[in-house]
Amino acid sequence: MFRAPLFFALSVFTFSAFAQNSVPDFGQVFRDDVVPRVDILIAQDLLDEILAPGNESSNTEHPATFIFDNGEIRDTVEMIGFRLRGNTSRSSAKKSFKVAFDSFEDGRDYKGLEKINLNGEHNDPSIIRSKISWDLLRDMGVPGPRSNHVELYINEVYYGLYMNIEQIDEEFAESRFGDKDGNLFKCLWPADLNFRGPDGADYKHSSGSRRVYNLQTNKSEDNYDNLANFIDVLNNTPTNTLMETLEPIFNVNAYLKNLAVEVIIGQWDGYAYNKNNYYLYENPITDKIEYIHFDLDNTIGIDFLNRDWGIRNVYSWKKTSELRPLFSRIMEIQTYRDRYTYYLRELLENYYKPEVLNPKIDIIKSMIQTSAEADNFRTLDWGFSIDDFNSSYDMSLGGHVSYGLKEFIQVRYNSALSQLETIDLAPIIWSITNTKVIVGEPLTFSVRVEDDNDFGVSLNYQLNGQSIQTIAMLDDGLNGDKEAGDGIYSTQLDGLNPPASLEYYVTAEDISDNISREPLIGNLEITISDADAVPLFINEYMASNDITIADEAGEFDDWFEIYNAGSNDIFLGDKFLSDNFLRPDKWKMPDLSIGPGEHILVWADNDEDQGPFHTNFKLSKDGDEIGIFYGEEFGFLTIHSVVYGPQETDISEGLLPDGMEPFEVLSFATPGRSNIVTGVNSPEFFQSITIWPNPISNMIYVMRQDKFSNAEFNIYTSAGQLISETSGSGKEVMLDVTSLKSGVYILQIIQQDRVSSHRLLKY
Repeated sequence: MFRAPLFFALSVFTFSAFAQNSVPDFGQVFRDDVVPRVDILIAQDLLDEILAPGNESSNTEHPATFIFDNGEIRDTVEMIGFRLRGNTSRSSAKKSFKVAFDSFEDGRDYKGLEKINLNGEHNDPSIIRSKISWDLLRDMGVPGPRSNHVELYINEVYYGLYMNIEQIDEEFAESRFGDKDGNLFKCLWPADLNFRGPDGADYKHSSGSRRVYNLQTNKSEDNYDNLANFIDVLNNTPTNTLMETLEPIFNVNAYLKNLAVEVIIGQWDGYAYNKNNYYLYENPITDKIEYIHFDLDNTIGIDFLNRDWGIRNVYSWKKTSELRPLFSRIMEIQTYRDRYTYYLRELLENYYKPEVLNPKIDIIKSMIQTSAEADNFRTLDWGFSIDDFNSSYDMSLGGHVSYGLKEFIQVRYNSALSQLETIDLAPIIWSITNTKVIVGEPLTFSVRVEDDNDFGVSLNYQLNGQSIQTIAMLDDGLNGDKEAGDGIYSTQLDGLNPPASLEYYVTAEDISDNISREPLIGNLEITISDADAVPLFINEYMASNDITIADEAGEFDDWFEIYNAGSNDIFLGDKFLSDNFLRPDKWKMPDLSIGPGEHILVWADNDEDQGPFHTNFKLSKDGDEIGIFYGEEFGFLTIHSVVYGPQETDISEGLLPDGMEPFEVLSFATPGRSNIVTGVNSPEFFQSITIWPNPISNMIYVMRQDKFSNAEFNIYTSAGQLISETSGSGKEVMLDVTSLKSGVYILQIIQQDRVSSHRLLKY
């Protein structure tokens, strides 16, 4: 017997409201209340090669050992990749470096990070400007890298005080936006976002040896079509229709927050002034492009262009002699200009105010003082002495240090505050989300709203073509609202019963009678229809496979098993697998059927070329989710799923008996076959057995002190195929394995009601 719920179709897949945290905790690696020590141990000849004149442009990753010690934890990671990083900083005396934990072991991470950046900050005598800038983005709730100060030692030599900055990559995208499968573009000079043509290929142009819009993910597809469409819309849409055309493909509100920070910290080396240093991420969940800042060391009074960034007008920040459509087109629209003003005021009054920021700066300076004093590499580029380090917090040093740190903050604060326009702000509505539709359970709608006045929020909906109904959305922690006072407004509707069609939109109105609507035009729609339950199950999974089972290519990849608990064949080709419930259509299964009682082994290895059941995603040892989903006809709704926590290597979890929850740790893995035998496994029986030799040769000896009595000895391939059956009794049973090829096998021993399973390795 199987258990499966009733399922139905959903035309708009928008659930899991605000699931991601745009400003995750610092964690151990980015703790900023201490100055951790980072040690790099590397062969001296390799270090000499990295630092040799003429090798500045090399991106060769050399093997090294990474040691991290923050006083609470001390970890060592062998075989990391180590190289130079940066652009102009590569030719500096105080180098910047990249640490890659996945260089020699694909997918490996350290505390969820595949890479980190150790920045020398050679232009900044205070060695603090980028830290302050990154933290201001956090204060505004904008996704950006985490950062902290660290002491860097290479082969026991102190290389100085560095900034440790999180890499913007797939892991960053997943943690901030809930998905890591979108296109991520690194945009460096001269990435001006000007229209070059309607085709994606028009934006694959290069500057020097790199692309201007350099795709960092999904490189084999090399698809620039969405980027081209965004740039086309940005440049060529008439102003009177730009809002309704741009907002479905670009997160405008988040960009306006980014822009406010960029302008206030004097980030002249970003997009708006220098067409440089930002990322664009095509978020598959929202289908919107996200703007992400990059490289914030030339800020808060560091200047190489002989401009006074402290007093520059906040509404004409861009370089006046060049086109910057993302800045200019948005400033054309009064609604966006008002929102930008609102975010500027929020930043200035809450986070950038000198009496708020200066005490924080004093705390950081006190913490890093000793590390800075011992940093001899700091003096090599601009001759900054320790007196310069101390003085630079309050006064200009001349040259490119045109302002002292606190001096710039005060000047910029006064100047920007005096420039702010008077606005009559309409409520700012962020994306609407709704929880997953489940028959008989309430449906929760949520939306984030901001305004400078009191306001009310309403859900407006039409069920099955009837008259439009309006219900208040509240931020009170009730009726589906998770937390009172967090700026997210929610309401619930009674559970929908199929068939049903629901259209809806959200409005917000403030006390000045300003009204905003989301979406700007049209409605969102949920359509549900009946669908028969399908008895498919995620029956077993292993997210850290070291020696248990190899695939056709001999690789020990992540795997999970699908089980048909029904009495009929089930066609798989119209169904999907995914490791992200917000992206249920991630991997379409092959046009094959699974028979009744059959188990199919699926390799989660992101290597589809290796066979029909090799997916385009991997599983995480630290915890993940796996789901089987209907196709588009039924709204990609869930057939069966599992969410799991941290896993142990070569230990699987599964349903016991097959298809019956809950999941539990299995005594031994049974990939591609029933889990039922694990139900009678005896740990004492297992421990009483000795197998010699292992790795095996032509003969193996299975020994037990208490003797075997009519025991069965079955040998399976790593894919679960039974290839040998033997029975025997006595203290020692000899098995002939001459015919076995090199590989991993499973020896299953059954004696009455006891079962023991052992891995065999033959070279």
